[in-house]
Amino acid sequence: MARSAEIVYEQSEQKSQGVLAMCHALSDFRAIVPTEERRRLRDALRWEDDEYFDEVASQWTSDVRYSPDDANDMAQSLHRYRLIVFSNFLTTVGTVTTFEPNLVDILADAQPGSVFIVFGGKGKPYPEVYEYVDRLAKPAGFELEVAGEEVSSADTVVADQVYAEGVKVHAHLQSLAPDAAEETQEAREVRSHFTESRQVAPSSPIWVYRKHRCREQPNNGMQQTHFACS
Repeated sequence: MARSAEIVYEQSEQKSQGVLAMCHALSDFRAIVPTEERRRLRDALRWEDDEYFDEVASQWTSDVRYSPDDANDMAQSLHRYRLIVFSNFLTTVGTVTTFEPNLVDILADAQPGSVFIVFGGKGKPYPEVYEYVDRLAKPAGFELEVAGEEVSSADTVVADQVYAEGVKVHAHLQSLAPDAAEETQEAREVRSHFTESRQVAPSSPIWVYRKHRCREQPNNGMQQTHFACS
């Protein structure tokens, strides 16, 4: 769904964000900074008020809508992810570098028990990408559980259901943005897959991390602090 929407978005002259919104896609991953967004929401909630007319004082006045504790509790519920999936998103070392601050914030912010999954390709530069992601995940308390195991939906019971839904989504996207005159090879392959010749779902390596509870440990009198996770 996401890739089909991206292709339609790229080919559309109007660049409608509504096409991406259909699959709940964001135009820029850098917009996701959980800790910063919670802080902004908390501050905004603390300034919200309810205005009313005070008949005794004969004037308009207002009361804050939320107490500081209520505002903080509401904000702290935002962006609490237990399952984080990157499916063919971190495709180059440059991509990981660009989004490193966001990745670090999300991984450090995740609570114990959270699972972080990365899907991707097999050849270069993916090995370097996986090593880079590994260097970001482990300091945040994530431990590697599955390393590069091959997975595919081709032989699963949901394969036909996934394809049928893809056909519906593709048809709807085409009704919103019909085939462009200068159709790309990638777009032709997607159209062929959903309308002419279905391709077998490919396999992808999967890397799975789970965040464990960390405890602070002394470092033999040194000033640095170490954390042991179990």
